[in-house]
Amino acid sequence: MAISKLRETIELTSRLKTATMYFNTDQYREIVDEAKINFMSGAYDLCKKSLDQLPTKKQMMEKMMNTIEGKSVHKTLSRIVENRTKNIFEELKGCFSLGTHLAIECEKGNTEYRLLINELYERIGGLIFNGY
Repeated sequence: MAISKLRETIELTSRLKTATMYFNTDQYREIVDEAKINFMSGAYDLCKKSLDQLPTKKQMMEKMMNTIEGKSVHKTLSRIVENRTKNIFEELKGCFSLGTHLAIECEKGNTEYRLLINELYERIGGLIFNGY
């Protein structure tokens, strides 16, 4: 029982750290501050409830896909998802284009998209080092 509670606390600490790093704009500040206060006071369930209000990576990616709909990068990314790319270079092109659009969103003040940039570049690294 104590070990599972410790795991939950570690996971919650990690989520809170991620939220603090990436969801630091006015839009999310109240949610993150509330989560911090709840965590520090030992109200872990309330902290988790606060963090659950933040968008997930999947939700952020879906929003990005809607933003780029109609652009060539959307078609390329759709082929990647469907495993229909011609070669690794097409997949790299799609990933780099997505990175550009994520950076544009960050420039607009939506810095939470940095969270997706990190994962994207891990994928690019995997393609480069394992894809040949």
